[in-house]
Amino acid sequence: MGHHVFSQPYLRLLICLASSLWIGLALSAQGLEANAQTSVEQEFSIADTGQDPAIELEPVEVKAERLLANRLNRPTSLSIIERQELEASGAGNLAQALERSLGLSISDYGSSGAQKTLSLRGSTASQVLVLVDGVRLNDELSGIANLACIDIENVERIEILRSGSSALRGSDAVGGVINVITKKDGKYLRVRAENSGYMPQEGLVGQGLYTTKRAANALDLLDAQGIFVQAALKAGPLGIRATARASRESGAFSYLDAGGQTRLRENAAGLAAGASLGTSLVKENSRFDADAFFSYADVGVPGGEGSATNQAKQKESDIRVQANWEDNYFLCPYLDLRIGSSARFRNIIYKENLASAAESSHELTSASLSIDQKASPSSALTILYGLSASASRSGGNSIGQRDRLVAAAFLSPSLELGKLRLAPSLRYDYYSDFFDRYPFSALAYGIGLSLDMGGKDMLKANLGRSYRVPSLEDLYWPTSFGAQGNPALKPETAYQLDLGYERVDLHFDYGAFAYLRYVEDVILWQPFPDGLWRPSNYGRALYPGLEQEVKAEFRQDLRGSLSYAFQPSIILDDGFAFLDAKRVPMIPLHSLKASLYYEKKGSSAFFQARYESLRYLKTANVAYLPSSFVLDAYLKRRLASLLTAYLKADNLFSENRRSLPDYPLPGLKLSLGVILEL
Repeated sequence: MGHHVFSQPYLRLLICLASSLWIGLALSAQGLEANAQTSVEQEFSIADTGQDPAIELEPVEVKAERLLANRLNRPTSLSIIERQELEASGAGNLAQALERSLGLSISDYGSSGAQKTLSLRGSTASQVLVLVDGVRLNDELSGIANLACIDIENVERIEILRSGSSALRGSDAVGGVINVITKKDGKYLRVRAENSGYMPQEGLVGQGLYTTKRAANALDLLDAQGIFVQAALKAGPLGIRATARASRESGAFSYLDAGGQTRLRENAAGLAAGASLGTSLVKENSRFDADAFFSYADVGVPGGEGSATNQAKQKESDIRVQANWEDNYFLCPYLDLRIGSSARFRNIIYKENLASAAESSHELTSASLSIDQKASPSSALTILYGLSASASRSGGNSIGQRDRLVAAAFLSPSLELGKLRLAPSLRYDYYSDFFDRYPFSALAYGIGLSLDMGGKDMLKANLGRSYRVPSLEDLYWPTSFGAQGNPALKPETAYQLDLGYERVDLHFDYGAFAYLRYVEDVILWQPFPDGLWRPSNYGRALYPGLEQEVKAEFRQDLRGSLSYAFQPSIILDDGFAFLDAKRVPMIPLHSLKASLYYEKKGSSAFFQARYESLRYLKTANVAYLPSSFVLDAYLKRRLASLLTAYLKADNLFSENRRSLPDYPLPGLKLSLGVILEL
């Protein structure tokens, strides 16, 4: 596997860091010199809106202060990606927005419409709980959340809570929680249109005796097109919002195969569409929100390089409806109440050969109801408690009809003792298909502490137990398509400890955390001697790690960030001991990310670099995916008061890389688009 630019990844990394450091030091020195004169301008800049800052920007400042205070008050590591940051980075999808964050890595199957899942602090995709407005995206069928199902345009902010949080959220939060907050209020119309493509290049297509060479094709520059429309109206307390999107792609990007030859990805074309409709009713002390989301995709499934499926197709539809009512003055000023409900229908049809009538179908119907209340008997004590219930039923010819009922109760008080905040938590989940065998496996508890060191500085500690219950596919997948489920699986159990320091300010953030997670009965799919892939409770593993991140605003028009994660995971089973230091597969030991953003007079430029060290493929720690270095760039220019154009270059050096074995990722991808805002 080769690299297109520079032969040594460490050399490229050194050049990038040296350049970023030089620029940062020079500009920060200039910014410090002018700090006394510009501090007021930075906080109350009207950013060419032509509006009175006393009217328009004070709520923004108050909101920022509130979000910063919320981060400090939590005993765990919490990151918040605001809408302004998403806009500045030009993230094309949720996976791209998240992979630029500390301690996060994405498993990507290649094309834009292909499945994308995430890992947090070395966890599996099933161990990270993804929420949309507090509602689970992880379903009982697969246990994972496909990030390709969420429209980045409709996201107001993303909250990333690291470490196990099952005591509040339940199963699947062993590695952490991603909470996506969608846009709710406002009055606007926004239209975005984009064309994406790749530099034309000749390459091999086909397999074995059917391999041929395809000439470079100028149409590769027009590989994908998409349009997104978003509108919102507000009349007094009532708000209405709607979105619609449609896209197509050929997915015919080039890559280097194991023999160093240039190939073109086949059967990666896709069509996708989606829509949402929502309403809000806001009164003095209460708020009601209701939203419906729909997405559909018809995509090719090319398979891995060694087992290509050049005719496989998959159709997926997903319908989600959710409603939420909250009152921050329930009967008295010391009680808040929130009631949430949701329903979902998901359908997947997979067909490997167009000439065959055989197909695999997967269906899931689910509904949930939750009631949470917060009591604040004093300024020093708050108590959060709640009940929830959900019902799921699978269908289709893959695992057939399987039912799962879940009921849960949790309690989480928070007590302030001077500068010390103490936050214990306790949760129990009843699973209808696991209670008889493992009645206490779904018990989660934890305790968090935070020590205020002066308003902007905080020491944090968090200790707890979390768990993950196997998905229905883990348990009941039939003997088909080379795989088989395992009904004897046990739930995973994890114990974690976090220690950290955070300094949070409007213009400078710094955080450093050390963590240790110990997991028992790790569920892992792997091949068996009979050739079938099966899940098993593989054994035990230890996940220590160190994380550091700094974000700084050097000047009013320039800001940047730098983060580093060290993840030396260790296998404790399969004949290995702690001193053998065998690393868990697919977890990079080092991860380094840096970004720089500049904005001036209607133009902006964003650069982001990511480095990940090699990842072993198996527990023997012999075969591996090599390290990778990726540089992205996003340039934006306002053409008129309502019209903006942008140019985006993903993987600027055309790095030949894979986040999963046998699944190549695109090289340089160029996107040109326009945004119309009313």
